[in-house]
Amino acid sequence: MLKNVLPLLVTFFIGAIMIIEFFFVAPWASDISGLIRSWTPIITAFTIIVGTCNLLMVHWRSVSRKVPGWFKSVLLLVAFAVTVVIGLTAGQKAPAYVFIFENILNATGATMFALTAFYIGSSGFRAFRAMNLHATILLLSGAVLMLGRVPIGEYVSSAMPNIAQWIMDVPNVAGQRGIMIAMGIGFVSQCLRILLGYNRRHLGAAE
Repeated sequence: MLKNVLPLLVTFFIGAIMIIEFFFVAPWASDISGLIRSWTPIITAFTIIVGTCNLLMVHWRSVSRKVPGWFKSVLLLVAFAVTVVIGLTAGQKAPAYVFIFENILNATGATMFALTAFYIGSSGFRAFRAMNLHATILLLSGAVLMLGRVPIGEYVSSAMPNIAQWIMDVPNVAGQRGIMIAMGIGFVSQCLRILLGYNRRHLGAAE
């Protein structure tokens, strides 16, 4: 009972203090919220520790049970151990540590971004099919934007850059504002569900 009720009470109390401090003039709420914000670095540090332990446990379990792709978990555990040992013993400015950061971590990050570009291209190819009215509008808008952003567009029509800029300034901004408003409403509703205890997924419980 206490395991489920106590986190809900703490969440509701902190959320209520933050709401009161933001919308009302209450010095006591400002003092408490400032104290809670000062705990953020400590909580973040513990979160990193818990996340790291969970990561190691998950991959160690994969290796011990020889699940499909367990050798990838071995590579992760070895890379983690080597990076931690070098960082703690030689420091973050050691040549070996800098080599790992610049030639492995940065390289894998660039690879992930490159793969993202291919996924965006493939999804754009599937979306730019004039199967219905909406897809046709998307196709024409994308074609005008691409032509308006390259020099060849001016050879097609001198008004092409202006049309592309109008699409970016008017329909694009209007769509973005609608999405942001919907995201804000969804964020507020989700926060209220957490504060009132209707959403208990963070406690490991089902909806």
